[in-house]
Amino acid sequence: MEARVRNRWYSRIKKLSNVLDEIHKVKGWSSKIKFLYDNLPNLKFFLSGSASLMLEKEASSDLAGRYFLVEVSPLSLKEFAELHLKKHVDIHLQRDELERVFPLWIKRPFPEIVEWRDESRVYEYIRELVTERVVKVDLPGIYGVRGPLLSALSELFLSNPGMILNLSSLARDLRVGKQVLEEHLFFLEFAKIIRVVKNFRPSMRAESRKMKKIYPFHLALSFPYHPSLDRGKILEALVAQRMERYWREGSREVDFIGADLQPIEVKAKEEVRAGELGSLIYFMKKYGRKEGTVVYEGTSREERINSLKINFRNIVDFLLE
Repeated sequence: MEARVRNRWYSRIKKLSNVLDEIHKVKGWSSKIKFLYDNLPNLKFFLSGSASLMLEKEASSDLAGRYFLVEVSPLSLKEFAELHLKKHVDIHLQRDELERVFPLWIKRPFPEIVEWRDESRVYEYIRELVTERVVKVDLPGIYGVRGPLLSALSELFLSNPGMILNLSSLARDLRVGKQVLEEHLFFLEFAKIIRVVKNFRPSMRAESRKMKKIYPFHLALSFPYHPSLDRGKILEALVAQRMERYWREGSREVDFIGADLQPIEVKAKEEVRAGELGSLIYFMKKYGRKEGTVVYEGTSREERINSLKINFRNIVDFLLE
C-alpha cells in the first residue's frame, strides 16, 4: 500500500514545474536544487534572479550539465508594439505603427510599464527598481563591493552615453585605485547596467590597451539620470546595443564597427552629405571594405560614393533588421 501511494505521489510530482524568482537570495540554493533534480529527474525548475553573476557562478559549480541559461532581454521594439497596441504586429505591413510607438519604447522597455503615461513615474521605476536595486542592494550584498562607488559610476556613465573611459584619469578623480575601479566596472557590465565598446585594432592586444567607450546596457537606463538627452546620443546608444567596437585613430573616428569590419556612422538628421562621411570612407579604404552603413533619421536607401557602397538605414529599419 505504501509503495502504491509513493508511486502515485512520484507520478504526480514528475509533472510539476516550479518557478522560483530571486533564487540567489536563498542560501545554498544550488545544492538544494541539485538534490531535487538528481532525485526527481523529471521535475522541472525555472530559476530567475537579478544577480546574474551569482546565478551563473553557483549554477556552474553545482549544476554543471543540469541547466540551460537563458538571458531575458528588455522588450524589442516589435514586442513593445504588440503589448502596447494589443495585437500582432507585422514589421513590414505595419511599419508606420512601429515608428509611431518608437519614442515610447525607448523609455519603457519593460512589460510592467508599457502602458504608463507619466514619464516621471517611469523614470522613478527604472532608477529605483532597476538600476539602484542592482548597484545599492544586489551587488554590495552578494559581492561586498562598494555601493557608493557603483552609484557614482552608474550616474556618471548613464548620464553620458558614449563617454570615453580613461581609467587612470577617472581613478584619480574618484580617489580610488585603478584595480578597484576596474573591478567595479566589471560588476556594472555583467549586471547589465553598462555596456563596454572597445576601440577596434587588428591586434587584440593593442585593442585591449585602447580607451573604451561606455554606453547604457539599454538606453532607457539613461533617461532617469539625463531626461533631456540630445537626439544624437539617443540614436548612438540605440545602435550601441548591438555593437562591440568603434574605431578612433588620431582625429578620425567611426561610431561603430560591425560584422565583417563594416563601419557604421550614426547621424541624428534626415539628410547626410558625402562630405560628412570622411572618416567612414577613410576606414573603408584603409581596411579594404566595399560597404559601409549610415544609420540616420531619413529614408532607407543605397548610394555609391567613390565606387563604395553606402547603406543609408533609417534607425527604425536598422533596429528591426
